[in-house]
Amino acid sequence: MKKIKTSLLAFLLLPCCLLAQIPNADFEQWVPDDPPSYDQEYPQSWSPPPLLGDQHYPVEKVSNPNRGEYAMKVKNNLPTPAAVGGASWPMDALFSPSSQHFRLSMEVRYDSIVPPGKAKVEIRGSGGFLFTHWIDETITGEMETIQIEVELPEMMDQLVLRIQPRGIYNPDYGTPPFNGGYDGYAEIVVDNIVYENVVSSQEPLQKREVHIFPNPASEAAWVKTENGGFIRAINVFNPKGELVLKAKPNKDKYMLDVKGLPSGAYWMEIVLPGKRLIRQWIKG
Repeated sequence: MKKIKTSLLAFLLLPCCLLAQIPNADFEQWVPDDPPSYDQEYPQSWSPPPLLGDQHYPVEKVSNPNRGEYAMKVKNNLPTPAAVGGASWPMDALFSPSSQHFRLSMEVRYDSIVPPGKAKVEIRGSGGFLFTHWIDETITGEMETIQIEVELPEMMDQLVLRIQPRGIYNPDYGTPPFNGGYDGYAEIVVDNIVYENVVSSQEPLQKREVHIFPNPASEAAWVKTENGGFIRAINVFNPKGELVLKAKPNKDKYMLDVKGLPSGAYWMEIVLPGKRLIRQWIKG
């Protein structure tokens, strides 16, 4: 049984433009696609394909409203030849960020016992689609990373993740390629979704309630409030949403010792009286 684990990291930067950076050649080039011509409402939770048998696990959300873990597992256990690729409908998830700028981090795992299964993964914002065909014969078991630049121009605009099962050819049944799914057991899990207010490491933090400097930082990062208000707590999360550093300063500025953290992008949850702020921070 082949195990494939993929990590997708989506964040917003450019208006009306979708760009992809794909460091692994196992993925096809992401290309823009026209939005569907028909009206379609995307639910605020995972919408499973119909006729999947008895193994459907609905979406779950844990922890706080803007950070949590979602999961969906779908098993196609229809046994007849007519059911080859029987998981014929896409799964959609819609996310409504509370801010114009956010970071979306997710992991997608796919498991099929009958190759060549094939899936189409789409990230959709108001500027259009990005999509790729995800083929289980070519993707390795190593972590794959895709970074996508998207801008949602309106505060309450939405971003949609769609996983579309694609057709497979089975010579035993004579089935042609079609928009179907996977023959046998198939499972898709999506979890670890995190929203974040995103600020480029090159952009000075001006006119903000909280300053983080230097950014990037290699040994120490200062967190300071604009108006002298006390910082109740600082929580630092890695791209997987795991808490890796925390402090309870109860003062208006605090120095975090970050020498022990691996280099990369992190986000800080800064707790002030009556509010919580999320800020991007880079460990150099």
